Amino acid sequence: GTIGFVGLVVPHLLRRFVRFRPGPLVLSSALGGALLVLAADVALRLIDTPRELMLGVVTALIGAPFFLALVLRSRRDML
Repeated sequence: GTIGFVGLVVPHLLRRFVRFRPGPLVLSSALGGALLVLAADVALRLIDTPRELMLGVVTALIGAPFFLALVLRSRRDML
């Protein structure tokens, strides 16, 4: 979807804070996802650009480096 990285990034970020328990992770991921989208939206409204940026672009800018680091860390752990 348009803001697909939110559903992928937020649970990974919050997993250690709920001690890897799935029940509390659902609620914290919902709240954390809403907070991330709200923060990205506020950042978009505060940034003055000649063209309007889309919310999905900002969440992808957050999510892509996160997943790149996650993949590199998992590859390092496998070696």
